[in-house]
Amino acid sequence: IDVPSFNELLARFDFVLAVMQTPENIEEVFYEATLDIAHENIWYTEWTMAPAYHTRQGLSLSEVVSSALKGLERGQKDTGVLGKLILGIQREAIDKQKSEDARDPLGIEIVKTAIKFSNKGVVALGLVCNEASYPPELYEKAFNLAAEKGLKRTAHAGEFGSARTKNINTSILRLRANGIGHGIPVGKNPKLINLLASRKVRLEANPLSNILTKAISSIEELGLDSLFKSDIKVSINSDDPILFQKELADNFKAVLDFYGWGEKELTKFTANALSSAFMTPAEYKERLEFFREKGFR
Repeated sequence: IDVPSFNELLARFDFVLAVMQTPENIEEVFYEATLDIAHENIWYTEWTMAPAYHTRQGLSLSEVVSSALKGLERGQKDTGVLGKLILGIQREAIDKQKSEDARDPLGIEIVKTAIKFSNKGVVALGLVCNEASYPPELYEKAFNLAAEKGLKRTAHAGEFGSARTKNINTSILRLRANGIGHGIPVGKNPKLINLLASRKVRLEANPLSNILTKAISSIEELGLDSLFKSDIKVSINSDDPILFQKELADNFKAVLDFYGWGEKELTKFTANALSSAFMTPAEYKERLEFFREKGFR
C-alpha cells in the first residue's frame, strides 16, 4: 500500500471508526478480530484501542471498553484465544473536541477508565498516534496516575519525527513506560539498549509497517540482530494488519528471510512476547501450557 503522509494514514481509520460507534458493533468487531487471529495461529494478544474515538455518537468510555471486552470474551469461548486491552490516549483531537489533543482532562479520564477495568481485561495504558506533533511529556500526568495505581504503561515512541531518540528516553524516564512501541533507533543505539535492558522495558518492533510508512527503508535499520543478542524482551508485531495488509506471519517471514534466521530465532521472539506480556502469573502459566499443547517448545 502507499502511505503518502501520516495524517492520511490516520484518516484511513475513519471508515472503520464510523461503524464502531454502537455497543453491538464494537463487540462484534472484537469478536470477529479474535476469530481472524485464531486462524493465524495466534493464541494471545493485547489489542490497543483508543476508546475516545468511539464516543462520537454519545457512548461513554466505559460503554466502549465494556463492549470491546464482551467481544473478546465471546471470542475466547469460541476459539481459546486470550485477548486483553491496552487503552490508548490518542494524541489528536476527536470530533467536536478542543483543537489540540487528548491531554487533560480526557487523558486522565482514559486512565481512570483503564483502572476501572483493570481486573476485567484491561492490562495497560498506552500512548498512540502522532508522536512528532505531540511528544510524550505532554501526557506525564496521566502516566504517573497509571503508575501510582499499579497499571502497566506502554508508549509509541521512536517511530516518527526528528526527536525519536529523545521521545524514547522521555517515555521511559518520565512516563515510566514498561513498553515501547516501534522504538526504531533502539537497535542501533547502545545507550538505548542499555536503558531498556536495565529497566526491563519490552520493545514491540513493527518492521513491515515501518517500511510501509517510510519510517525506515530497510529492516536492517531496526538492528534486530543486536536486539536479539541483548537482554531486551523484543518481539515482532504486525501493528495494524488490516490497514497495512500484512499479518504477523508476514512480519516474521520478512525478518527471518532478511537475516537468514530460522526456528531458533522464531521461538525466541515468541518466547519474548509471551514472557513480557501484561498478564498475571496465573495467566502466563495457563497460556504457556496452552502454547505447548499447540506445539510450542
